[in-house]
Amino acid sequence: MARVHADSWRTTYRGIIVDSILNDLSYELRERRWHSALTEHRDQNFIHVAESDDGRAERLLQEGMRSMLLWVLVENPSRGFYERLGGKRLEEKQITIDGERLNEVAYGWADLHDLLALRPSLG
Repeated sequence: MARVHADSWRTTYRGIIVDSILNDLSYELRERRWHSALTEHRDQNFIHVAESDDGRAERLLQEGMRSMLLWVLVENPSRGFYERLGGKRLEEKQITIDGERLNEVAYGWADLHDLLALRPSLG
């Protein structure tokens, strides 16, 4: 997870986030942060990692989740992916990463059944 996280940030956010921040991303630091989120702070987070392409969004429903929200940088060139999946733009906020101010947008699904209904058309 740490490798995918760091590598995807380096490729997705190159030119959006200053190179020095992206170059300083290390697998070790990402691994420590993931470990902390999954152990020490697990009751403050719900983390679901999609590790296959077989459309297992049913798992969220099985876990009692009925809706979902995620945050993504406004300048992320892949934002359209969430929109094609029916995500509604709900809110925008400013964040700071190493002193750099960036805008994030929240995409949400009020009913995860709607997301599951799209699955056959995604293939």
